[in-house]
Formats: sequence, C-alpha cells, structure tokens
Amino acid sequence: PFARVPGGRALVIAQLSLSVVLGIGAAAFVQALRSLEDRDLGLDREHVLLLWASPRQAGMLGDRVAALYDTVRARLALLPDVVEVGVASGGVLDGGRSEDSGQRVSVPGRAAPPGEIFRANSDVVTPGYLGALGLRLLQGRDVAVSDSGMPHHVAIISESVVRRFFPDVDPIGRLITFEGSSAPHEIVGVVSDARYRSPFATNRMMFYVPYHQEAGHLYGMCIALRTSGGPLRLARQAREALREAAPDLPVLRVGTVEDQIADVLAPERMMASLSLFFGVTAALLACLGLYALLAYTTRNRTNEIALRLALGSSRIRVMRMVLRDCLRLVVTGVAIGLAAATGAARAARSVLPDAPAADLPVVTVTILLLSAVALLAGLLPAWRGSRLEPMAVLRSE
Repeated sequence: PFARVPGGRALVIAQLSLSVVLGIGAAAFVQALRSLEDRDLGLDREHVLLLWASPRQAGMLGDRVAALYDTVRARLALLPDVVEVGVASGGVLDGGRSEDSGQRVSVPGRAAPPGEIFRANSDVVTPGYLGALGLRLLQGRDVAVSDSGMPHHVAIISESVVRRFFPDVDPIGRLITFEGSSAPHEIVGVVSDARYRSPFATNRMMFYVPYHQEAGHLYGMCIALRTSGGPLRLARQAREALREAAPDLPVLRVGTVEDQIADVLAPERMMASLSLFFGVTAALLACLGLYALLAYTTRNRTNEIALRLALGSSRIRVMRMVLRDCLRLVVTGVAIGLAAATGAARAARSVLPDAPAADLPVVTVTILLLSAVALLAGLLPAWRGSRLEPMAVLRSE
C-alpha cells in the first residue's frame, strides 16, 4: 500500500524511531530527577529553616566572625518554636559534586593501601548545628565553646569515617589527621552519615571542627534553625532577629532544606523539562506524519476500498486493513528506536557512568503510550475509509 510513497514511509519510520529515543531519554531524565528529589539525605527535610549570610561583605573576619556566631545563636534561640539552632561556615547542600574534592584523611600509625587516597569533606560548626540539621549523635559529644581552650584540636566524624578507619575499635579519643591541619585532631564524637554537600554525593566521609579553633577559616555563615512546626512560619521573625543581632550583616537568602535541594537540582530539572518537551514534540510530529501518510494512501485506495465494500466486505474489515498498515509502521519504528535507544544508553554509560538510565517498566510504559497515540492517529483515516459509499465511488469512475 505504500509503494507510491516510499520516501514518506521511510520518513514516518524515522520520526517514530526518533520519538522512541527521545521519549526513553526524557523518561530516564525525569526518573533520575525524581530519584534525586526523593533520596534520603540523612537530614531533617521538614523542620529546618536555613539562613545564609555573608560576614565577609560586612567586613568581619576571624575572631569577629566567631563572636558574631555566638551573638546570632543566642538571639535566634529566643524565637518561639525553635528547638535547636547552630551556625556553620560552609553550610549544607552547597552543590559540590566532585568526589575528588575534600581533604585527604589519614590515621597516625596506619598506612593507607597502595594507590588509595581517602578524602573527607569538612565544615566549621558551632554547638547545636549538627542537631539542628537532624544529624544523630551516635557516640561521644557535640562540639562545645570550651573546645577553644583545649590543648589540641578536636573533631566530630561521620559514620563513614568510622567504617573506613575504625571498624573494630572505639574511635572516641583517637587521633586523625586532615590535609592542611598542623596537628592531628582528637575525635570527640560520631554523627550519622548525610549527603551533606549534594544529593549526588556518594562519599559521605565528613568531619566537623569547632568554630573557635578554626576562627581563621570562618568565611561564610549558614544558620540552621530546627523548629517544632513549619519552618517558613519563622522566616520573617528570623530575618528580623538576625537584623537586630547584626544590623550590618547582609542576609543572602532564607529557605528550607527542600528549597536548597531544589536549587542544587535546578540544572537536572531544566534538563528533564527540555528532554520531556523534545520527546513530546517528536511524538506529536511522528503521529502527525503517520496520520498524513495513512490519509494519503487511503485516499489513493478509494476505488479498491469501494470495490471491497461492494463485493460484501464489512466496514470493520476495511478499518482493520488500514490499521494493519499503520501497525506495521509503528512496530518497525518502535523496534528501530528501541535498538537505537539501547545503543545510545550503552555508549553514554561507557563515557559517563552516572548517566541516567530508564528501567524496564518506564521504557515499557513509554513505548506503549507512544504506540497507543500512533494507532489513534491512524484511526481517523481508517474510519473515513470504512465510511465510503461504494456505489457512489464506482459510479463516479
């Protein structure tokens, strides 16, 4: 039936194949985005308000920033419904994605396996900050203001550090060395793991050091308030309290952990939206091309269809005949598109191991939806062909 339009047939098959590739790609990006949004970060996502400020823009450095931390904590702790409050220099979910970032970690007296380098990210924190984020203290204690008078530096480490360096011993009181530090740190506490910097993080080795011991590294300011109710209800009061405590301190933004996750995932959300747009557009164009081709070929077969009807063929059989032609095109296009999508996915993963991939149920649903829409596009030409009046057509000939 398509002998007179071989170019049109090939074009429709190409459109269907491309729509399958783009549809599966869009499904993979959307699925990856949903997975990242729902990933357990180890943080309290429902009761934490985050305020970001910049002491450096206010001309504050070193011990002045440490004193500012104390003032701000004391003032914000007075707000109603605040369960816990703390401050960090770096802050949570800053968007860092490189697994090679962070400082090298080693334990005095234990040599690392040849060729292996262990890295951990870090932050400078006040008392209450880790608890405000929802991190659980598993062993030892939190950082304290009195740590500034300790003869040696102290640190809190995450579970992942314990599993890596102290799997069979109690880490409390032991020493650990971080790249850039002048002396080893004594471990005073262990907290639960968290994807602290980004939802993408696979390396969850973290260490947290007291702010008074690292006053020279206090550049930023992330305030975490854990509330007993909805955190956004305290946003205005928190801003005002911060302005009262430090009138010259620029407040950069106020939001929740969910807001911070949304900011970090903005590029992925844009990619998912664009891929979904192109996938839907390709599917609509493919269905439009399929409809045009079937309408054209059905019109050219008017005499044949009229003769079939005049000889006693039912209108249902005529519709089946046209839809059978439609089904051949759809099956061919989907098969080629599925093979191309599989090859493209393998090639992408060979270059980018973290490239998103759609699982089998998602691929199946995508193909079924596209096939259903394509068959619907062929239904109208089939119905029109079946409604021909055979005697009128034959009489005109």
